[in-house]
Amino acid sequence: MIRAILVLLALAQACAYAVAADLSHEQANGFVAARGPDLLGPDGVPLHLRGISLANWLLPEGYMFGFDTATSPRQIRQVFSELLGEEATNTFWSQWREQFISADDVSDLKRMGVNLIRVPFDYRDFTPEEYPDVWVDRGFRYIDHVVDWSARNGLFVLLDMHAAPCGQTGSNIDNSYGDHHLYDDQRCVERMSRIWRRIAEHYANSAAVIGYELLNEPAPFVEGKKLNVTSLNEIYEKVSAAIREVDTNHALFLQGANWGSAFKNFERASHIRGAIYVFHYYWSKPVEKGIRKFLDVRDRLKVPVVMGESGENTDRWIGKFRRLLERHRIGWLFWPYKKMNSSSSIRTYRAPRYWNEIVAYQRLMNAPPSKRHRLRPKRQHVLSALNELLESVKLQNSRVNAGFVSALGLAP
Repeated sequence: MIRAILVLLALAQACAYAVAADLSHEQANGFVAARGPDLLGPDGVPLHLRGISLANWLLPEGYMFGFDTATSPRQIRQVFSELLGEEATNTFWSQWREQFISADDVSDLKRMGVNLIRVPFDYRDFTPEEYPDVWVDRGFRYIDHVVDWSARNGLFVLLDMHAAPCGQTGSNIDNSYGDHHLYDDQRCVERMSRIWRRIAEHYANSAAVIGYELLNEPAPFVEGKKLNVTSLNEIYEKVSAAIREVDTNHALFLQGANWGSAFKNFERASHIRGAIYVFHYYWSKPVEKGIRKFLDVRDRLKVPVVMGESGENTDRWIGKFRRLLERHRIGWLFWPYKKMNSSSSIRTYRAPRYWNEIVAYQRLMNAPPSKRHRLRPKRQHVLSALNELLESVKLQNSRVNAGFVSALGLAP
């Protein structure tokens, strides 16, 4: 009997060594990894994410400029191009990308207690929409800066394809043409796979990159009602396989269907290695009942779950929701970092003089060209407004929303 017990103890110890060795293999290369329901840092210790999204940087959204008609990036660009011409518009967007986020911004986020920066991007920053086989380095040029600054500060960066080829939502946030053809055209999926493979190849050895969020807020609806979760899972599997051809280091963040609000597509484990399941949560009550379905999936499938986007609410709501997430050991990323004339962001910047004239003009997008031309603001007013905007968005000219920051449990 004693000998049998000793044999069992030896086997148990051997198993423990094997698990430890396996864990060591996962962590020795210095990357974050999924281990059961936990997300482990490079040191093998469970990692709690406290993140913020660089919304309106590489993928502008109209509402963040106070626009209510020109809501998508292509529509915003059309407004500026009508008012200034293409070349002046190109110059503005280039300067916007250079000045929206800086090394000092990242250092300040570190000081506050943030440990993750999410970068929403448009696939067009890597390849022109109309030329599938042409590659550009614009996306790498801007994102590399954030990755480098984050590495110096010990922060992680999450790369988020907010706008995918052919559209995944059919709304303004994916910069599509009003529909989501990603789910019904295999060529779109193949292009998405090639783009992610190229991105993964570029960042394969970057430990500052925590992983890749393959698709933002997928809405694979059929005839506007039924969710086509099979199509979504097939996309995840195809894109993940393309990434794994060049990068076995990074975690893959997979969002739930129905704009990230449902985990129906995860009811059958997809067996994607290194997967982390992501949900979004807006405007619902910040109570356990609201997130119970996500907790149940985590417990049943033994996969890490992260709250990938929330906000646009009162400080009280945000504080209550953040505390709820932390009680249940769910890492979080809130939205957004900077926003014009708003208290629901870490920082806010003022609207420029004459900005109300641009806001009024964008409401004429659907009006006849003759009317738009007659009512357009003076060119000098538009130039003045955009130049002032470029200054006001800088760290030193923006201000901290202390209530929002405190609600996140960070240090204003």
